[in-house]
Amino acid sequence: MENRVTLTNMATGLALQLCLIVNGLILPRLILRCFGSETNGLVASINQFLSYFVLAEGGFTAVVSAGLYKPLVRRDNAALSAVLVTARRFYSRIGCIFVLYILVLIVFYPLASDLDLGYTAPLIAILGLSGLIRYVPAFTYQVLLFADKKRYVVSLAQSLITVLGIVLSCLSVRIYPSIYFLTAVQAVPLFIQPLVYRHYVRRHYAIDWRSMPVENLLAQRWNGLAINLATVIHNSTDVVILTLLTDLRTVSVYSVYALATAGTKALVLSLTDGISSVIGLAYARGVRAEMEEKMDLYEYTIFLLTFMIFTVGSLLITPFVLLYTQGVTDASYNQPFFGILLVSAESLYLFARPQMDLAYCANRFKDISKPACIEAAINLTLSLILIKPLGLIGVAVGTAAAMLYHLVFYVSYTKKLIPGRKPIRYYGRLGLFLSATFLGVPLCLYLFPFSGNTVSAWLLHAVVYCAILGAIYAVLSLLVFRKELRYFV
Repeated sequence: MENRVTLTNMATGLALQLCLIVNGLILPRLILRCFGSETNGLVASINQFLSYFVLAEGGFTAVVSAGLYKPLVRRDNAALSAVLVTARRFYSRIGCIFVLYILVLIVFYPLASDLDLGYTAPLIAILGLSGLIRYVPAFTYQVLLFADKKRYVVSLAQSLITVLGIVLSCLSVRIYPSIYFLTAVQAVPLFIQPLVYRHYVRRHYAIDWRSMPVENLLAQRWNGLAINLATVIHNSTDVVILTLLTDLRTVSVYSVYALATAGTKALVLSLTDGISSVIGLAYARGVRAEMEEKMDLYEYTIFLLTFMIFTVGSLLITPFVLLYTQGVTDASYNQPFFGILLVSAESLYLFARPQMDLAYCANRFKDISKPACIEAAINLTLSLILIKPLGLIGVAVGTAAAMLYHLVFYVSYTKKLIPGRKPIRYYGRLGLFLSATFLGVPLCLYLFPFSGNTVSAWLLHAVVYCAILGAIYAVLSLLVFRKELRYFV
């Protein structure tokens, strides 16, 4: 039954990410075609500035998730209710602060970017309120469903919302081509989300919303602040630095490449997020053999999906961007080396995902806060130093260096959570996949070099590259990873 639920989470998560990828492809393309690269860069920049508000949450969500595993395993409704009441009160306060942050951004963003207040203020307000609707009313329910392996409920609801948003966006540019109208219309389906979650939780959980909050839970959130900071810097700092030190056309170039890498990254996470809650529940039960088995499975899945999807992505990212921006001539989108660096940086982040999730589930935020600060400092410092001489490549190098440190730390830290699990085991498995990749990439380029800048040519190359690499990884899996393959069978 646990295997079925995990695979259901993976399947519905994949469906959601495919919807999000389609949305991510359509919306920027609509903006580029109708409003130009500067407006696309502006929207990307505002969204990144808004994402910095996650710091106010201070890692509380990760602390809440870790606090839910034991009550769920023990079926302790009183403890479960206390944690959720604490979470709901906190998110309500965060929502009020977020409104103030939007107002501050409306005033200071135009000053920092030298843009017209009358043009940017409505856009910041619309995008900010969209984030507020997505975050505050639904997040308490969402954290509970994630922890209890009910991620499929969230995935199905968000898939519906995303499809509705795509339809409304396409209609909006035909009815009234305005960037304000387009972004406002996209927010309308978000009102469905909290209604679906609340209905499901009421039917399947006995939550007493009058319970007393767990006060020490709020204090623990500061242990997660550094982790939150590193995540925000990883996801957002490049666009902010480019906004302040370059121009909106450069931001647009970055955002289109990031669109491709974010889509592939989200695809991998959608297929593995169903395993993260399994790791948390296994750790809560305290059975070492079960933790070893689940970590082996998680690592293998991450390696297989990341190498498969990101290797093909590195071969085809620049042709994709050139195809995607065909007809857009106000910026140079032909940046192959930058694309490969960006793909590599995100790969390094994903390789450490199992170890990071284990540390989160074990509530070891205090231990990993200092390394998170070091990671953020590496990213920020190198990006600022290298942006002037190297431009886009400079920020990509900063991100890649930080992610390499991120990987080495988490792999080393895992032996403290699972005694006897040596880092050499992880690096050996990683080395096998690297060797297979170094064999597969030249083979792909030799047998089927890329030619023709059309959708059909791109899709054909993607299929052929997937087939070649898939065959190589399949042979490797049959030779070395038979135990992990049995799980999926």
